[in-house]
Amino acid sequence: MKNKYKITLRVLFWGLTLALMVIIFAHSAQVAEVSSATSASSTAKVLSVVYPSFNDFEAARQDSIISSLQHLVRKSAHFTVYLALGVTSFSALCTYDLKRKTKAISALSLCVAYAVSDELHQLFVPGRAGRIGDVLLDSCGAVCGILLVIGVIALYKKKHNGGLV
Repeated sequence: MKNKYKITLRVLFWGLTLALMVIIFAHSAQVAEVSSATSASSTAKVLSVVYPSFNDFEAARQDSIISSLQHLVRKSAHFTVYLALGVTSFSALCTYDLKRKTKAISALSLCVAYAVSDELHQLFVPGRAGRIGDVLLDSCGAVCGILLVIGVIALYKKKHNGGLV
C-alpha cells in the first residue's frame, strides 16, 4: 500500500473510531429518563417507516408496542455500535505492518476495554447501571465487526490477489 494512501486510511479509520467512542460516551452520559426517551423515539421512527400504519394506532397502543420492543432495540444498539467500532478499529490497525492476529487482538482489546469503561461510566449516571452482560454483548459485536473486515479483505484478496491483511 502506498504510504500517502495508507496514512489517509489510517486517519480516516482512527477518526471514525474516535467519533464512535464519543457517540457511545454521549449516549452513556444520558440519565435513564433521557436514554429511555431517545430509544423510544428511535423505535417509533423505525416503526413508522417499516410499518406505516403504525402512525394510525392509538397513542396507548403505540406506547405498548414501543415498550415491548425497547429492550430489543437497546440491546441491538449495543451490538451494532460495537460491531461498527470493531470494523473501524480493526480497519485502522490494518494500515500498520502487523500480523493479522496482532491486529485482531489489538482491535478486540480496544473494544472490550472501551465497553468496560463505558459500563463503569454508567455507574455514575443517575438511573443507569453498568452491566457485565452489556460488555459481553458489546464484545460479541466487536468480534463480528472484526470478522466482517477479515472476510471482506479475504474476498478482495481472492479476487485481486492483494490487500491489507
